Amino acid sequence: HYIHNIRSKKDNVVIKNLIFPDRFVEHMTPEEQYHDIKMDTESIIKEINNFYENKILDIKNFKLRYLEKDVAKFEPKLALDGGLDGLSAIRKVIKKSSELIKKNGRFVLEIGFDQKIKVISLLKKEGFYINSINKDLANNDRCIICTKI
Repeated sequence: HYIHNIRSKKDNVVIKNLIFPDRFVEHMTPEEQYHDIKMDTESIIKEINNFYENKILDIKNFKLRYLEKDVAKFEPKLALDGGLDGLSAIRKVIKKSSELIKKNGRFVLEIGFDQKIKVISLLKKEGFYINSINKDLANNDRCIICTKI
């Protein structure tokens, strides 16, 4: 190792700098360096997921902004917000209904116009038979009537 003495002109203080050659300094592995600057696989995947989650939230908020005025004004925001995939509340309702409704009991569920296929799949997985799907006045799928089997 090397020692350099530097005298400060202002305070008349001697400062000693130690300089070590590279072979004594411990460097990170390339993997650790990539992780440190967030360029490793895990960090990149995390950033991509965050990006898409934010885009989904942006799209969902955009949809909420442009709802029909009577829907946006009177429906609770919680009822209009279905989570990232639009089905989080419906998923909970179906799960709980499956536990509470007895065999041959009827279940009527209101859905969004674009949720029919996914909701039918969820209902079938929870042991429901689909009796009918009713449309609203705008001819959109709006209500699923089913029976617990």
